[in-house]
Amino acid sequence: MEPTAVIDYGLAAFAVAGILYVITLFNTKKREQQIAEVIDNNTKTMQKLLEVIQQLQISLVKQDAKIDELLERVRSGGK
Repeated sequence: MEPTAVIDYGLAAFAVAGILYVITLFNTKKREQQIAEVIDNNTKTMQKLLEVIQQLQISLVKQDAKIDELLERVRSGGK
């Protein structure tokens, strides 16, 4: 094999390795962006869920107060 052929193969291998590296780097960044987007969406969803839970807790407290008021009326003879 001639030395120039070896150099040609070496350059070709180096070029292919460089292209694979760039593709891998691009895919990694893309995956990181997707993961960041999923985390952001999950965070927003969790915040909305917490708001709903807080509203339910407030509603339950109000209902509990109304039930206590009604029970007090029944116990006092309906006055």
